Amino acid sequence: MEERRGKGQPKVVFDYVVLEDLSRSYCSFIELAKFYNCSEQTIEKYYKNDPEFKTAVDRGRFEAVKGLRRKQFEMAMDGNTQMAVFLGKNILGQTDKQEIDNLSRVEPISVEIVNPDGSLT
Repeated sequence: MEERRGKGQPKVVFDYVVLEDLSRSYCSFIELAKFYNCSEQTIEKYYKNDPEFKTAVDRGRFEAVKGLRRKQFEMAMDGNTQMAVFLGKNILGQTDKQEIDNLSRVEPISVEIVNPDGSLT
């Protein structure tokens, strides 16, 4: 996992297959750093500067999102109405907003109170 290179910390050697597998669980950079026994800054540096590293992380995370979305669709199709509403709002742009048309609008009314002698109060 690591090899020495002069003074300082040992160089971290990443196995891109393992990295992609960890990323399928949507591991954060902090969690990856703990697994590889390095700093979060090291993970960030490799993500920015090493195309193979970035590809492994992005591909794993894509698989995580794809699997989660598939599971959500299965839940909705199996009758989970809350999941169906969630997917409708987030994928189809549906909202809970109610439109009010002019025909259903209630107009204000005014009331006059008249005394028995015909005078207004």
